[in-house]
Amino acid sequence: SVYREEALNGKCDYLELMMRYKEDLIHPDDKLIYAEFIGVGLESAMKSENHTKKLEYRRLLDGRMQWLEITAHIFKEQYSENMFALLYLKNIDAQKRKELEQETAATRDALTGVFNRAVFKYHVEMHMSENEELEDSTLLLLDIDNFKQINDTYGHAEGDHVIKQLSNALMKTFRRKDLLGRFGGDEFMVFLKNVT
Repeated sequence: SVYREEALNGKCDYLELMMRYKEDLIHPDDKLIYAEFIGVGLESAMKSENHTKKLEYRRLLDGRMQWLEITAHIFKEQYSENMFALLYLKNIDAQKRKELEQETAATRDALTGVFNRAVFKYHVEMHMSENEELEDSTLLLLDIDNFKQINDTYGHAEGDHVIKQLSNALMKTFRRKDLLGRFGGDEFMVFLKNVT
């Protein structure tokens, strides 16, 4: 409502308003793509007639970050030949969260949250095909010694707890750009990019 009052009173222009909105409400990871969409993206779209652009981003809404979709319809008014942009906001939070959950289920190990075997293999193969300096990468295979004894003595629930603890330790130990996957059971794989 503050933004609306300022816009109606002519205290700030459209671009200034949208950029302030970005700083106040947009998720930090989405600020750059939002700024590009509102700034350069719309400016270049305004040069072509009857164009539509869309962007999905997260913003603070009702006290929490939610997914929104902004659609910009660019058109030239027939008589004056002035260019206009109509912006529509749509709350897509429930749909996007469901999408992300399905994506996670397909790529992540259900117990630990690290990559599953197939996705780990895919990412390693992609890295190897895109980089010629393969001698600079390292593959580690890790398992828990005597893990069967943990399951036999304390039960499978405790065994699962140990596996989760190990995966948490591995995630804290290695870099974000390294690949971490669960091979199965108590076996993990770590692919260290550009490390001998």
